[in-house]
Amino acid sequence: MICTTIQNKTLDEIFEILESGEVEMAEIRLDRCPDLSDEDIDSLFSGTDVPLLATCRVAGTPDDGADFFAAAKEAESRLSIAIEAGAAFVDLEMEAPPVMGKHIRRKAQECGATLIRSFHDFEGTPSSADLCETVQRAIQFGADIVKIVTTAHCAADVERTLSLYDAPMVLRPHDQMMAPLEEGRLIAFCMGEEGRASRMDCLAKGAPYTYAALEEGAQAAPGQWPFKEMRTALYGSRSAWKGGEVRMPASKSFAQRAIIGAALADGTSHLRGYSPCNDSEAAIAVARSLGAKVTLEDRVLEITGIGADGGNIASLSELHTGESGLLTRLM
Repeated sequence: MICTTIQNKTLDEIFEILESGEVEMAEIRLDRCPDLSDEDIDSLFSGTDVPLLATCRVAGTPDDGADFFAAAKEAESRLSIAIEAGAAFVDLEMEAPPVMGKHIRRKAQECGATLIRSFHDFEGTPSSADLCETVQRAIQFGADIVKIVTTAHCAADVERTLSLYDAPMVLRPHDQMMAPLEEGRLIAFCMGEEGRASRMDCLAKGAPYTYAALEEGAQAAPGQWPFKEMRTALYGSRSAWKGGEVRMPASKSFAQRAIIGAALADGTSHLRGYSPCNDSEAAIAVARSLGAKVTLEDRVLEITGIGADGGNIASLSELHTGESGLLTRLM
């Protein structure tokens, strides 16, 4: 998946980009969209089906004193609004004040946002040991996804950064044992011209997504690909699906509950969109054993329940639930 970075845009301009149907995921750089008010942020993150990532970098370091912490407080406020409004992801740099990190982590957990803790080195690429230590710190800081971005000056820098995908070991807090970082929890690539290809290579290594600029000249970091160029390189001539009807398989856990509920109810129920599987077929068999009448036509189950009459329940000594643990517990 490609995450398109959007910056220096107004609310109307951002909505126009998102509604174009081309962007599959977008990073909103709140620190670079100063015209967005708190109300705009709420409207943006609650008003689109495109997965949005909220980022609000804090300029400077704690050594800058009051100015840095005032900026951090403002960034925390903007990120919190985005999370509460429905941001799918939130990116917080490793250098953020610990209190800010604690607050954003709690807010993300409460609202169901995926927390990214990110590290950027704009000068070079640290040693392998330092990179692995950074990954471990990010996990300890509560990261759902760890983002490591370094600057490559040679091929060895790129190789060192991408080697993080080769099962980096992190400390499990509950038992103090080392374990591999789960697939999909790491985004690692390099900035700069030398690291340009790593922005694509990271996907093959297991990154859940990568970043692209909205267009040429709008790069948020050195070496960032323009979206259209990256889309062509990644997807070739394949175009995005523009809509239509897709028949998705029914959730078997929902289907089992609905079948048994209909079997025990008064009257006739119609369950649409049914697709067969062993566990759902077992639920139909149970419904019939209870005395319900079940027919299936064009993915619609018609079930006449036993209601207050009780069907065959009084005469049953056993029910066969197949290999379904859920159905066994329900019955």
